[in-house]
Amino acid sequence: MRVIDQFVGNWKELSNFYMCSINFENMCYRSVEHAYQAAKTLDLSLRNYLTRHISSPTAAKRFGRTVALRADWDMVKIPIMKQLITYKFTRYDMLKEKLLSTGDAELIENNTWDDTFWGMSQGVGYNHLGKILMEVRNLVKDYDITFNEELSNGIQFGSEPRANRDLGDGSNRIGTEPRTPHPNIFGNSATVFLEDEPQSPQTRDGFTVAERLLIGSWAEELRRRTYQ
Repeated sequence: MRVIDQFVGNWKELSNFYMCSINFENMCYRSVEHAYQAAKTLDLSLRNYLTRHISSPTAAKRFGRTVALRADWDMVKIPIMKQLITYKFTRYDMLKEKLLSTGDAELIENNTWDDTFWGMSQGVGYNHLGKILMEVRNLVKDYDITFNEELSNGIQFGSEPRANRDLGDGSNRIGTEPRTPHPNIFGNSATVFLEDEPQSPQTRDGFTVAERLLIGSWAEELRRRTYQ
């Protein structure tokens, strides 16, 4: 299998440092890195400072090391990264095509700064960023999802408690207001909750079966509204 293990040069677009506008919880950031670092805190003044005064992804990463982490950070950081990567590669056609051009290559965020959580260093690491990129690649490939400004309710990857979700009566489906309002990756209040359950059966691309079903519903709704 072909391996892409450097998100630089011809593959720079795969990097979280690639500059493109990312909407997250009603604020617009200059890159996925900016948005991810902002998500570490719930202090809106700090998030606002990051959007207005920190221009480079490197500076954003440095800034993120200075904030007090939100209490649930370890639980939400992977779902948040899924949100941001999904937004990035569905919002911009050029980036979507770039991701698809990797084909079936294994994507590894190889690095020299010993990040073994998001990437790999000296052959060791969980490579969560690479895995998310491959998950989103399969999602885009299977459903041909294209972002539409008018249909910007999007997909919410998260860990909303089951008690707050009711998939039976449609109250948390596309185009309706969830019982517990929750901002989503496209900055609106209408949300589809996709529960991140490690114990759930996994599809071939890493999304849970429940996630796949809801993603499919969202994609079909997008197509219906776009082409009606």
